[in-house]
Amino acid sequence: MNTDRSQSAPEAQEATTLMPTRPNQSESHAVSKARSGSLASSRTGSRTASLTGSVKSSRGGSAVGARSVGNMVKKAGTRVAASSAAAAQLAESASSNSPAMKDVQSASDNRNIAIDRVGVKDVTYPIRLRTKDGGEQTTVASINMYVALPHHQKGTHMSRFLEVLNDETSEPLTPDRIPAITRAICERLNAEEAHFEAEFTYFVRKLAPISKRPGLMDYRVKFACTANGKEDFIMSVAAPATSLCPCSKEISEFGAHNQRCRIEAAVRFKEMVWIEDLVEILEKAASCPVYAVLKRPDEKFVTEQAYLNPKFVEDIVRDLALALEGEKKIEWFSINSENFESIHSHNAYAQITRDKR
Repeated sequence: MNTDRSQSAPEAQEATTLMPTRPNQSESHAVSKARSGSLASSRTGSRTASLTGSVKSSRGGSAVGARSVGNMVKKAGTRVAASSAAAAQLAESASSNSPAMKDVQSASDNRNIAIDRVGVKDVTYPIRLRTKDGGEQTTVASINMYVALPHHQKGTHMSRFLEVLNDETSEPLTPDRIPAITRAICERLNAEEAHFEAEFTYFVRKLAPISKRPGLMDYRVKFACTANGKEDFIMSVAAPATSLCPCSKEISEFGAHNQRCRIEAAVRFKEMVWIEDLVEILEKAASCPVYAVLKRPDEKFVTEQAYLNPKFVEDIVRDLALALEGEKKIEWFSINSENFESIHSHNAYAQITRDKR
């Protein structure tokens, strides 16, 4: 019976192999704890490794980035240095004994047509002017410079006009210096005839008639000169003034219409005439001058002065002509006055030209 109940050794071994052994409670707890510890250790290790790798990667990336930027800056500096060296070499080559560039402007032209005036126009340029009292003032001029171009020449050399202007305006100008500038244009451009024109605003300090408060009056001035073996220089000055109508005063019981006018004189002279001198002559031909600064006593004075000295536009130019006829320095003049009528939709105008030579 015992033999039947018992198993043989091989069968017992097979049964043991087929049926897993159940660990007791304490063994299970130990195994579970060990597994948990192993998993936690594995996770911590992974995180540590990842963090360490990231830090290393970051440090490595920063170092690589810094080296990269440094290399870029170094390369850029090398390029700039190379570019500067190339530019210097090019400039040196251009200024060396290399063959001259072709002068296209001096080429011949077969159309056989001469040009009266060719050059630069509306050049905005600062100039210094000598004033009558010995001082100087700086203003901005609009300048035109031209030459006559012969029929056989293709073009003029535009840059040379500006070179003359730079050379000839280094010192303060006076009206009698303008012919010398025009001659310099002829010489520099190898031209038979040259023209110079400069138009600008000129300021004169002027005191109010009663209060004597100072103010700056602005006047438009133009220099125009032609040189062709001899020089022909004309100076023009325009001044604002007041005109009061004689007819309005005569027919009205009180008051008279008055307005601002613009009086202009262009003169040729044989001796130096200052801008300030011509301004004074112009203003005396009007009913009354105008001022930059007027207090109430001044306003009363100029109002009454104009009323006591009424003038048509015809009166203004005739009185101005008489004044210029009496100036021995002046050889020729062309004058005009334009009245900006206060009661009409049009202006009144008069003009006289006289040659005293």
